[in-house]
Amino acid sequence: MEADYDEERVQVKRTGGKGRSHNPAGCWQGCILLQRYIERKKMTYQSFAKKIGLSKSALSKYFTGPKRPGAEMQMAIERASGGYIPMQSWHKKRNGHNS
Repeated sequence: MEADYDEERVQVKRTGGKGRSHNPAGCWQGCILLQRYIERKKMTYQSFAKKIGLSKSALSKYFTGPKRPGAEMQMAIERASGGYIPMQSWHKKRNGHNS
């Protein structure tokens, strides 16, 4: 499955003022796709983290700051998502700037 990186099509979940979004403005497109994948599969962040050998807190660092997974973890995420979150999605920020 090929993901669509068109910035205008990326839908970011908002929390409606009840906390903060998992997707800060400068986050990687991979984190947006990861959030979308987890929600569509009705998984928890903890269950996905376990699937790729991380703790929930380690996985959350990809959503809350500038940290992105290394190449091996990018590959693990791509495999665990069946290709929905390709490695290259971690090389482009949501605001359109490449790393």
